[in-house]
Amino acid sequence: MFQICVIDTIRFLIRLLPNPAWLWTRHVRVVGCGDPYDMFGCLAKMGCFQSKPSSDIPEDDTFLKEQSANSKKIDREIERDRQISERGNNVKVLLLGAGEGGKSTILKQMKILHIQGFGEDEIRQYKMIIYSYLLDNMKIILEALPEHKLILPTELVPKKEAIFNYFDKHRSSDINYIEKEVGDALLSLWEAEEIKACVNSPNHYQLDDSVPYFYNSMARLLSPDYVPTQDDLIRVRVRTTGIVEVNFTVKEKKSRTLHFQMFDVAGQRSERRKWIHCFEGVTAVLFVVSLAEFDQRLMEDSSCNRMVESLELFGSIVNNKFFTLSSFILFLNKRDLFEEKIKNSKFSDFFTEYTGENNEREVKTWIKKRFMEKNKVLDESGKPKTLYVHYTNATDTNNIKHVFNDVSDIIIKNLLEKEFL
Repeated sequence: MFQICVIDTIRFLIRLLPNPAWLWTRHVRVVGCGDPYDMFGCLAKMGCFQSKPSSDIPEDDTFLKEQSANSKKIDREIERDRQISERGNNVKVLLLGAGEGGKSTILKQMKILHIQGFGEDEIRQYKMIIYSYLLDNMKIILEALPEHKLILPTELVPKKEAIFNYFDKHRSSDINYIEKEVGDALLSLWEAEEIKACVNSPNHYQLDDSVPYFYNSMARLLSPDYVPTQDDLIRVRVRTTGIVEVNFTVKEKKSRTLHFQMFDVAGQRSERRKWIHCFEGVTAVLFVVSLAEFDQRLMEDSSCNRMVESLELFGSIVNNKFFTLSSFILFLNKRDLFEEKIKNSKFSDFFTEYTGENNEREVKTWIKKRFMEKNKVLDESGKPKTLYVHYTNATDTNNIKHVFNDVSDIIIKNLLEKEFL
């Protein structure tokens, strides 16, 4: 009994060291034993221990059985730590989901949190993108007015023409500044009740969620010395095409370092055929859904509700054979927009099967349940595969920092349990 306890104590002390090999190579040298993880075998061969094999433990000796089991568990954990060290802690994460769910915003947050943010050249480029954003979205709103039976006052017709004339003469993607006439037109149009009513109308399937934020900040954006803020960079939408990869390192507990490869893949239907190229060797899938999309339609198919599309897409991804061993995390995103929208939109108008109260808590719970029901994968015990769900606001850096810490813990836990134990 004493011998087993001594062995377990030595093993435990070695696990506390950041690098067991350091102790072995500098302080413990046994001829013929080069691997520190074989130390106990070497000592046994030299006759240092005379403990009986577990098969010789008397059946009625519960204490010895427990000590033997603990000894084997420690052996497995030492081996696991060795394999993790050799593996390099590389983590491949896919950001998946339908278009405009917030995947690219989460990727921007990773740059801010883990890669020193945005450089000067990127900021200059984003200034042009923001100017294009202002013009492109105002054109979309103006074109949508007839659909919503809204008519601009006569005095604003010249302002509308100034916007359309600009597009006749320029490409919106090449804007270094906005001319005064066009800037005045944008400011005047945004003050019109008809424009705001169009923006707030349900089912407006083409308009980006951040339009009110940028138009309410227009005086600042149109100033000659304007430099985009971090909030501006996070909120402006640039449609993703193809596959975008970001690499970063995260320091975890016990001085463990995770090397992340995060892939943002475009969510539009026409882009999804490219997803298969990223499916191999995935550690975790972050599936991102906008809670606020329940009353919106797809840009590529105006007959399809966005949340219905997300549910179907989630079902096909969560049950995909490529991700059987991958951690699966669902981000129900744009929580802030959803909480405001549900005050003015009746959820059951878009999902007739919903019979609960039209409040934020009950609707969120119902949406989460619908996504969870799509999971048909069973684990080794025959229970549904564990899905992790977070309600997120991707434009809130602190929220994403907190949530991503939880995600990192989930990834580490599943790596240890599924790959090394």
